[in-house]
Amino acid sequence: MKKFESALSLIDSYRHFLSNDKTLSKTVKQRLKNFINLVNYLIQLKITPNKISSYYLNKYFNSDLLFREWFNEKITDLNIRIKEAV
Repeated sequence: MKKFESALSLIDSYRHFLSNDKTLSKTVKQRLKNFINLVNYLIQLKITPNKISSYYLNKYFNSDLLFREWFNEKITDLNIRIKEAV
């Protein structure tokens, strides 16, 4: 739908929610942070291609990541190469 500004605003709000939440474990918080960071980078790449290093995408993609298959599809759609850790 290309509502990038709205998505970035929601990501920021969710980051604040996660940092203030006392009920989630550190592991769950980290997995959720990895997820929203990667979504944020994908949006930034869509808005301004080549402005963000693929290093960061590799870093988050190779972390403990939720919805890896979904990200694979989105990365393929954006025609980005990600090196998976073996």
